[in-house]
Amino acid sequence: MRSNLGMSMTCIVNTTGVAHETAKTHSLKGISKRLTNQSNIPLECLHEDLEEEDGIAINDYGGTIIWSQNVQNQILAGTFWGSLVAVIPSGYLADRTSPMNLFSISLLIYVTCTALFPVLANNTSYHIVFLSRFVMGLGEGILIPAANALITRWVPNQEKSTAAAIFTLGNQFAGSIGIPIVAAFCASSFGWPAVFYFCAILGLTWSVVWRLVVTNAPEKA
Repeated sequence: MRSNLGMSMTCIVNTTGVAHETAKTHSLKGISKRLTNQSNIPLECLHEDLEEEDGIAINDYGGTIIWSQNVQNQILAGTFWGSLVAVIPSGYLADRTSPMNLFSISLLIYVTCTALFPVLANNTSYHIVFLSRFVMGLGEGILIPAANALITRWVPNQEKSTAAAIFTLGNQFAGSIGIPIVAAFCASSFGWPAVFYFCAILGLTWSVVWRLVVTNAPEKA
């Protein structure tokens, strides 16, 4: 759920529209600079300059949202900022409260933000979208300390390195299988929103199973 945005950004954003907006902005800046140096430029020349800049060829995947590259970077960075804020207090809580409950809270945040993302992206400003990603980052900041606390309680010391390796391997595996899944949804009639709805349903299902089979420590199983 964290990485699906990065993988699907190319089919969310209208790359052609973004490129045209950028080209027009650069053209207007260039024209403005020339106007300060030369006052008698025919209007038809200005029009030709805009048309030439607007004629660039762009690979587009049918996206509908106009987000500049800077905006895309900000939105993608939202989760990292949220995680930075939450990770230290979450580590404190994970050692002193129920890591299983913290894990469940994290999953709830992940699922909610993932399910809402298409609605927010299509109907609100990018500031709101960034805020939703920031909140998702808070969930990530809760998740990692809670997972480490559970590993500490469940796994013997001599096997903790193996448990950490499995945890890391799961992240890499999710990324590898996520790319073809995202591509399939983007190419389908459902479009890119289906990527987020699918991940939200999968996360919700996993959360229910988690609550049914996991306890805070082996003695409570």
